[in-house]
Amino acid sequence: MLCGCERSATYFAENPAVAKEVLEDCKRGAHGGPECQNAQAAEANARHEAAQSVWRSMQHPTNQGSEPRRER
Repeated sequence: MLCGCERSATYFAENPAVAKEVLEDCKRGAHGGPECQNAQAAEANARHEAAQSVWRSMQHPTNQGSEPRRER
């Protein structure tokens, strides 16, 4: 990085390949500091969002104001 700036969790969320690379470097000890925490936060948020998406897809649709059908 030329500017010496720290990349935010938002940056890593928008660039998951970069986050993965940074996390691998962090695990090896080749990278450290706040970027490791930011990449971890982005990864955790992505896992959370994916789990929420799966959970939502498994929910039953609502009746949207209609009465349930009754057998006669």
